Amino acid sequence: MSLNPNIRRLQWFSFLLDLRLYGPFAILYYAEVAGSFTLAMSVFATTQVVSAFSEIPTGLASDRHGRKVTLVVGAVFSFVAILSYAIADGIYLLLVGALLEGISRSLFSGNNAAFLHDTLADDGHTEQYHHHFGRMGSMLQFGLAVGALFGGIVGLWSLTLIFWLTLVPQAMAIIVSFTLREPKNRQPSQQQSLGLLRNAFAHLVKTPRLIWLALAQSVSFGFGEANFQFVAAFFKTLWPLWAIGALRTAAHGLAAVGFWLSGPIIDRFSHYKVLIFSSAFGQVANIVGIAMANLFSPILMTSPSFVYGVNQTAKNHLLQKDFTDEQRATLGSIVAFAGSIVFFFASIGIGAIADYFSAQTALLASYVIQIWVIPIYIWLFRQEPKPLYNQTQLAPMLSHT
Repeated sequence: MSLNPNIRRLQWFSFLLDLRLYGPFAILYYAEVAGSFTLAMSVFATTQVVSAFSEIPTGLASDRHGRKVTLVVGAVFSFVAILSYAIADGIYLLLVGALLEGISRSLFSGNNAAFLHDTLADDGHTEQYHHHFGRMGSMLQFGLAVGALFGGIVGLWSLTLIFWLTLVPQAMAIIVSFTLREPKNRQPSQQQSLGLLRNAFAHLVKTPRLIWLALAQSVSFGFGEANFQFVAAFFKTLWPLWAIGALRTAAHGLAAVGFWLSGPIIDRFSHYKVLIFSSAFGQVANIVGIAMANLFSPILMTSPSFVYGVNQTAKNHLLQKDFTDEQRATLGSIVAFAGSIVFFFASIGIGAIADYFSAQTALLASYVIQIWVIPIYIWLFRQEPKPLYNQTQLAPMLSHT
């Protein structure tokens, strides 16, 4: 089939947006500018809190005003946020950047997946969503990997310079965003925001499978993201800093490959089998690595990066199948909001346990908590052994056979 130009452009947009040279070194720059690690961590906390409470309003805006305009505004906010970081001479401009970045993230979270789904719906190919979402996620991870690699080189001379250089791909992302086209068959919702939100919650409540998927996604994202941000504190007790940076680049590279191959893998084994295996493998590898606490632990704990991409693609596709067209971005933002709240409390809990005990204990407790999402996937697999296509999704598939 001929590829809709939007799909390729969304892939390149994802790559450029996340080609952030400062990624692995942001904490060092924030601490240098703000004067303390406590204030530096407040920048990350501000971004997450603002993102959480902006999720639902920005999801509503996407459903009411369109996917393209939401994406363009998000790209502009991202550029200005990084500019604020680059020119910051104290905590206040860093916090302004954090606020803008939080809004930017929320504009993308529910919108971009909905943009891809609606684009595929134009051509009657929603059954191929997991293939193209995987490739979009792969380009994002590839951008993170390239950014970490070059950021590590440039950062040897100047931490400020890596923020200025990051503005170049950010500007290119804005240009790409203007070339995207609003999906033809999607009509902006005519409902008022409160009505749209009420109907989205009503759909969520009457769809038990969606509730359990959203719950599993929220817990796995919240604890997983908190672990990812914190794990360097554990690795630092085992490896030198330069090696940890190289390992982060390798992790993003493995995730990029996993995302890229996720479509064929899911086709071969099914969504739930992929979720069960990838979740189990990830938990076992991380728990064993933490318990060993030796030179090989960072390598073992990085090995699940490949299945991370497959896991995320399978999970997102299942969620998209149960979202309604009219509230697609709103429902996605509700799920993202829940994940952000879990992330906030998981971060506090992990930090507190690390302060009172150790980084090893904190990570071990976090990964043990995440185990309970696996029984959810097993139960859902037994409830729905067949593909979860609804009649609307089947119609275009049958018309092409």
